[in-house]
Amino acid sequence: MKLSMRAAAALAGSAVVALMAFSAAPAFAGECDDGCGPIGPQLPPPLPGIPAAVTTNGTYFVALGTIQNPQYQQGYYQNGQTTFFGGGAYHPIGGDGRTLSVGGALNNITLQPTLDPLAAVRVTATALTPQDPNFPGFDIVARGSLSLGYLVTLHANTQAAADALTAMIGVDGGIAHVEGQYSLTATGASWGSVSATTGTGAGASLVDSFSRACSLINYGGAPGGCDAGGYNLGLNFANGLEFAGGNGLDFYSAITLSASANAGPPNLGYYPGTLDAYIDPQIFFNAGLDLSQYSLSVGGVNAPLVPTAGGVPEPAAWAMLLVGFGGIGAAMRRARRPGFRHPTQARV
Repeated sequence: MKLSMRAAAALAGSAVVALMAFSAAPAFAGECDDGCGPIGPQLPPPLPGIPAAVTTNGTYFVALGTIQNPQYQQGYYQNGQTTFFGGGAYHPIGGDGRTLSVGGALNNITLQPTLDPLAAVRVTATALTPQDPNFPGFDIVARGSLSLGYLVTLHANTQAAADALTAMIGVDGGIAHVEGQYSLTATGASWGSVSATTGTGAGASLVDSFSRACSLINYGGAPGGCDAGGYNLGLNFANGLEFAGGNGLDFYSAITLSASANAGPPNLGYYPGTLDAYIDPQIFFNAGLDLSQYSLSVGGVNAPLVPTAGGVPEPAAWAMLLVGFGGIGAAMRRARRPGFRHPTQARV
């Protein structure tokens, strides 16, 4: 079969157009919606892991002495263990397995994470040691900070119950909210703060936060804020499929409580002071939810819910009523592990 010159030219032109169309198409059609790199499609980021049931992180610093003879005690607190450096002896955790107190009767710092009957964080700083007249360069400083984070898991018994939660994920406080109390009590040269954060930030989950700062000296802003009051935050959940190893019937949120207290001057010197910083939360679920279709786990302890129009004791009151508080204590002990990680490297 012979082709005319015009037909042959048309066929060749069609082949060139087809080749150009093929070359212009992505190497992995449908897989490069976000753009392809030089070596192919970009892989989606890995899913985050499910947050730990309970984490605690803190720091402390206590100074007492003179420039010529300084005495100080400082270290880090993480998950029921302390890593100490500086002068003085190693500082063990108290008999409750959580509270840490460092220093003497009049110059000290206390870090106290609480999980029963309600979650709370308290940091108390005291710098009241009398001036030594023989040492005009006498220094008194007590500083500390503490964060307590814990996982809140809402499990749906059926897919229909899970769908009801999914429809509320994008609404701030649509599933539940947190109401809490705080107090910042100060005297003399002191400053501190409290804060609360809810949510995991995974997927479409919203994150809410509250903070309050207190100062009796002109440090970090004008003096003020030393009071007591309440706060209200949405407690927003993310579906378990947003996490590695999660499933569609589980919904995760988290609460982080933080407090800091500083007594004495910003720099070394003799300016007595005290500060007590405290914050706690309580969970309230949406009245439109049929709570009989869900179960609650807070801080790693399962606590079946019952239909209620009021608040759900949080986080461990259910555990005390139903299974005893020993489960959360065991969870904290399991969380302890050898070694040390700086608080800025650990999730709260």
